[in-house]
Amino acid sequence: MASSKTKHLDIIWMHFQIDNVTSTQLGKSSAQIRFAINELKHELNNFGVIVHLTEIYIDKTRISDLNKIYLNGVLIEGLLSAAGTEDKKDEDIPLSAIKKAAYQMLGLDLC
Repeated sequence: MASSKTKHLDIIWMHFQIDNVTSTQLGKSSAQIRFAINELKHELNNFGVIVHLTEIYIDKTRISDLNKIYLNGVLIEGLLSAAGTEDKKDEDIPLSAIKKAAYQMLGLDLC
């Protein structure tokens, strides 16, 4: 009998926020990342994958952690480097790269 074990994608996203307000530039980046995560939730649901997002708000003392994204505990830049995607900055990770890293993490083919 085949296993029907549910897969999970746990996303941790660390981003900047002061007094519940982000700057316009950070707000644009945040909207793009939220869009990518919502797209992933929809797409991966078809594969039986449950996507869970944890947002961690950082302050200026942790600015080096700005917009870091972890997929199942692995920093996305490490996944993108392994996949040959170069020249990506945390705040500039495109939707396609986030999807590629997520599919790679789960061992799924990106159509």
